[in-house]
Amino acid sequence: MSVGTLTIYSASAGSGKTHQLTGIYLEKLFRSRLSYRRILAVTFTHKATAEMKDRILNELDKLASGRASSYLNDISGSTGKSESTIRKEAGEILTSILHDFSRFSVSTIDSFYQKIVRAFARDIGLHSGFDIEIDHTMILSKAVDNMISSAAYDSTVKNWLLMFARSNIGEGKSWDLKRSITALAGELFNEKFKLLPIEEKEKLRDKEFLLSYIGELKALMSDFTAYIRQAGQKAIGLFDRYGLTDDMFFQKGKGVPSFVRAAAAGEFRIPNSYVRSAAADPPRWYSGLPAPALEEALGAGLDETVRDLVGYYDSNTAGYKTAKVILSYIYILGILSDILVQVRLITRDENVFLLSDAGELIYLITEKDQAPFIYEKVGNAFENFMIDEFQDTSVIQWKNFRQLMGNSMAQGFDNLVVGDIKQSIYRWRNSDWHTLRDLKRGVDGKRFISKPLGTNYRSCSNIIRFNNSLFSIIPGQIESELSADGQVSEFSELFSKVVQKDPGKKTDGYVKLEFIESTEESTWQEEALKRLPELIESIQDKGYSASDIGILVRDNREGAVVLKEILDYSCSCPEEKKARYNYNIVSGESLLLSNSPAVNFVIAVLMALDNPEDMIARALMLRNFLLATGTEDAGQVPLPGEELIGFSQNYFPEGYREFLDGLKNQPLWNITERVIGFFGLGKFSFNVPYLNTFQDIVLGYASARNPGIASFLEWWNTEGVKKSIAVPDSQDSMRVLTIHKSKGLEFGIVILPFLSWNLDHKSFHSNILWAVPASPPFNRLGIVPLRYSSELSDTIFAEQYFDERLSAYLDNINLLYVAFTRAVSAIFGFAPAKPGNENRIASVIKEAVAFTGNHPDGSPAFLHNFFNPQSGTLEFGILPDIQRELTQGKGLFVGEYPVNDYTGSLRLKLHWEDYLNAGKSGAREKISYGRMMHGLFSLIITAGDIPEAVRKMVKAGEITEQEEPSLVQKIHSLIDQEVVSEWFREGNIVMNEATVLMPDSGTRRPDRVIIRDGKTYLVDFKFGEESGSHLSQVRNYRKILTEMGYDVAGAYIWYVDVNRIVTV
Repeated sequence: MSVGTLTIYSASAGSGKTHQLTGIYLEKLFRSRLSYRRILAVTFTHKATAEMKDRILNELDKLASGRASSYLNDISGSTGKSESTIRKEAGEILTSILHDFSRFSVSTIDSFYQKIVRAFARDIGLHSGFDIEIDHTMILSKAVDNMISSAAYDSTVKNWLLMFARSNIGEGKSWDLKRSITALAGELFNEKFKLLPIEEKEKLRDKEFLLSYIGELKALMSDFTAYIRQAGQKAIGLFDRYGLTDDMFFQKGKGVPSFVRAAAAGEFRIPNSYVRSAAADPPRWYSGLPAPALEEALGAGLDETVRDLVGYYDSNTAGYKTAKVILSYIYILGILSDILVQVRLITRDENVFLLSDAGELIYLITEKDQAPFIYEKVGNAFENFMIDEFQDTSVIQWKNFRQLMGNSMAQGFDNLVVGDIKQSIYRWRNSDWHTLRDLKRGVDGKRFISKPLGTNYRSCSNIIRFNNSLFSIIPGQIESELSADGQVSEFSELFSKVVQKDPGKKTDGYVKLEFIESTEESTWQEEALKRLPELIESIQDKGYSASDIGILVRDNREGAVVLKEILDYSCSCPEEKKARYNYNIVSGESLLLSNSPAVNFVIAVLMALDNPEDMIARALMLRNFLLATGTEDAGQVPLPGEELIGFSQNYFPEGYREFLDGLKNQPLWNITERVIGFFGLGKFSFNVPYLNTFQDIVLGYASARNPGIASFLEWWNTEGVKKSIAVPDSQDSMRVLTIHKSKGLEFGIVILPFLSWNLDHKSFHSNILWAVPASPPFNRLGIVPLRYSSELSDTIFAEQYFDERLSAYLDNINLLYVAFTRAVSAIFGFAPAKPGNENRIASVIKEAVAFTGNHPDGSPAFLHNFFNPQSGTLEFGILPDIQRELTQGKGLFVGEYPVNDYTGSLRLKLHWEDYLNAGKSGAREKISYGRMMHGLFSLIITAGDIPEAVRKMVKAGEITEQEEPSLVQKIHSLIDQEVVSEWFREGNIVMNEATVLMPDSGTRRPDRVIIRDGKTYLVDFKFGEESGSHLSQVRNYRKILTEMGYDVAGAYIWYVDVNRIVTV
């Protein structure tokens, strides 16, 4: 058997990795035409998946149809097949894939995980019809609410929350309990937390253990404080006895005097250099001649006391500070375990599986070397694995794929990963660049092979030269800074392959960076914004179109500012400019559904339906309706509080109040569709794209979740407001997007209006570092959450702090790399001339372009030759004019949102009266009737539940409102009987339609199991004719319950229609 290999492709920006992956995939197809069934190609975005699938299918189509393909020679060379053979087989392979498309396994990692979850649904306790929830935000929010609510009856949770609140207040943190908890609850999905061994997670649920741990840490801090207080008071006693004053000491009050006073007060204060000079050898206690009183005090023990105190600080500060930083977040640790319990309860009750848990589930399977078992369950036996964007994999994801790849390599098959540490920018999504670094370090040239893709096919020559130089210089700068703090840095290693080759196919290229001074009149940011419109016009004067321009920002806030500036300018500029230039601009912010008055009107209607007394919702209805219908001076229309409903009749269509009343009990999508139609929102073209997208979202929500108004509004306020319209790539508009979202894209022209962000984490953000305490007594816990800050450098977590700081620096340098490598022809950037800590990236760029030494390869740096320090401008290369042919875009203009009058085209025919009369019903109707009645009785615990249960049947369209009263009366009369009433009385423990999992993995579901006074009673409802099989069925139920340990005192079949009870 041949040796299986894992090839690591290091793919820098623009190096043609998709081309390379497609070529490798095609070569495997032409070695074995059905190999697509045995290859799993994994990407991280749906767009990348679609691009790779399209590329493979398009190339097969080209080969099959006789057209030119850039892959033909490579396939022929690797397989030894002739052109005619390849073209003939291409058609056969293409046909096979298209007719077997579900096994064409090019997918996102999430899609692959979903496939495995569905295969293992029964094994992990999921019932049929379960949903996979991609976004855990809503469930997490509900879990936090449930956990806080549980404090009403759970004293342990209540006491823990009180301690958490007191701790927050004591440290000056937010008093808003829910906000504090919610902000940290997301840490449940941090992989370091997920990877904790079961015994460690059990510790976190053990409040008694946590309290003892907290007590031990508090005692350590208390002992420290007691010691320094005692030593400080001893020193103060000598001060008083000998009449010492601050003037007698070296540096006066800045040194020993203030130090011992702080110690005497129990205040933690690290000895400064002046104090240490007094404790040094030789000591320095004074300047000039010593005061006699000071000499006497030193001889009487002051010298020894201060030395001991300094030594105690040196020996115990790390422990004291470690206890302090752990205690700062220790209470959230106990709360997280309670929230996790609530998350599990919610997912169980709602029959939902969180996709974020999929990796952990698969890890539990694969860690036991059960890869073949996964293949058996999934139905695909993969031989080859191809992972794209490997730098974005998480630890758990890699653990999972490592097992699968190991199994593949053991069988002699080849695998590959493609990645680039310089483009690792998603650590906040659990990605970990260390996996790729460690994999590359293990390259042996035999089983683990490294192949760099070192040619940039995207950018023009000067863009390549600029980035090669800049990112050869920056790592050395960062290493110098980090090493100054005693930290070992890896930047040079991580950027060692940054220099790319230029294929010479795209000449020229242009870079212009402007470092702008802030003045009394305007900040540098305001000045940068003023220059943007003129810059855009100059670019279009060169022949570039609006769609060639990508404006990249650090976050959505910056994007909104840019968007406003361009829109304001486009509205106020002269008509001749409007005719000459294209100022169309789109961004995620500009296309948010929540920015549409039409959508906001529909949401306001839902709010009013949910709570008719909500006058704010009524006011939002009127204001947004006027805006959505293009009413002039909409903002000037008054909104009288008490008279608002009546006042609104002057603007809304006639009969709107009756219309709203008629919407009650309608399905969610019907409500929104009818609102759009009645109020005429779809007649205005500017509303159409927003309404189309909104209704798609409503339909998706209603089919996947609880489709009630209240739940939809809750979801909308947390997640729906983030939804936006998808923009087609063909639209001729400038795009504003964050650097994170630009990854994988390219633009002819890249504009960076704000080259200004931190290198380290922002100090005012609560960045959590999950750290492993390695020494006692702190290591009684396997992991602790800490607030990331420089304070950690003086604790036992110093190494882990420095590792995180390195990663934070790498994240932010990588953001710069990703931004600068999106450009094909030109980069324009604006940065502050005098950057501070909050915009360190600007100083990194400025120092790099001014650098006059040599690159790491020995070649001289050259960017300084193009940098003018006086004007603060770097200008390198040439932006060539281009001739663009104007093409008429093909598109479909939709001027209205059509609302279908479904009430006139759809009728639901109900035969309730036939259901009650078995003689008039056919077999199909009897089956429907039986199912409906089973559903109805499953909603009834006691007689008091009957009206609400029947009302739900009306809402579901099972029966009409006219039939509702008679059905309520009929069910009451049946349940009020002497024997039956015992089954529905208050105080019973009732399990309706409860699923029993059998040893053979089958299930049973008795209609009603009742537990009363320690006895169990079994009732099965029947709505048809008697049958001997019914007796066998209920006897089987009774046997199952008895074997499960229930004391079954009675089992009954109730033939409801004829009101006959059979005892089994």
